[in-house]
Amino acid sequence: MGVRGWATMALAALVAAPAAAADGGRAEPVPFRVGFSRALFADLNPNDAQAAMKVWGQTVAQERRVAISPQPRIIDTVETLRREWGAGRLDAVALPLDEFGQIGADGHIAHSFFASVGGQVSDAYIVVTHREGPRVRLADLAGCEVNVFRGPRMALGEPWLELELVRLGLSPSSRHFGGIQRPTKLSKAVLPVFFRQAEAAIVDRRGFETMVELNPQLGRQLRVIASSPPLVSMILVLRTGFDPTVAPEVIASLRDFHRTQAGRQVLTLFQSDQLVDCDPELLRASIALLAEYRRLTVRIEAGGGDAP
Repeated sequence: MGVRGWATMALAALVAAPAAAADGGRAEPVPFRVGFSRALFADLNPNDAQAAMKVWGQTVAQERRVAISPQPRIIDTVETLRREWGAGRLDAVALPLDEFGQIGADGHIAHSFFASVGGQVSDAYIVVTHREGPRVRLADLAGCEVNVFRGPRMALGEPWLELELVRLGLSPSSRHFGGIQRPTKLSKAVLPVFFRQAEAAIVDRRGFETMVELNPQLGRQLRVIASSPPLVSMILVLRTGFDPTVAPEVIASLRDFHRTQAGRQVLTLFQSDQLVDCDPELLRASIALLAEYRRLTVRIEAGGGDAP
């Protein structure tokens, strides 16, 4: 089953299972092994997410009377994620969408969630330059220094940019730009463009608009010269086979994640405010972009030239 297959399965109802007993149904809490991709923590303290997940588990146990014991792990590489998921040592995993397609999760998903912010589950990426400069097209950035923001919701920013460059008949970013910096703070990506220390920044539109609200001068001095379509950047999936006596309540509590202080703390780390059920239709553009990007990467590595 391909990537499209798992997307269809993502909204399938969890196999009916007996509800947990009112007292939690067992003497010992059920381990809930959650893996977080290191890629989600470019400039974040992973200990904060781990601590908050454990507090959330205590909240679920107290409020829903379902005894679970979250065991959050920060996993450094896609290879390790693939191995741990394949061996059944993870009950859930939160990761960027580009990594999800690499861990071989097809056929092993009971439920999926998107991380939304302001009611939106997708992100859009933009390229901004200074209004007083001559850079009004991506072609004008040839040989220039650019900043690519490395935020938790920027997973598809560079794949989109690479495809856009090639669509315009330009070289891949490694040859088109004179240099690429990847700051982990949005301000360090945008402000150097404002102060004419870099020619362009590739950032998420929502983050940039928030900066402009706080400092309208940024909006007056910077302009958007390219923008992406809406794309889904991250996903949380639960594995089939997780303890059926607690799985329905765990899914329900994840829907209410934003209603607990610990849940809000985790969501804030990932620039999100709620978990919502996965809608496969919203994944189509992101899946198509990643597939095209992988084909392009193969051609470039094989020396097939710049054109698509």
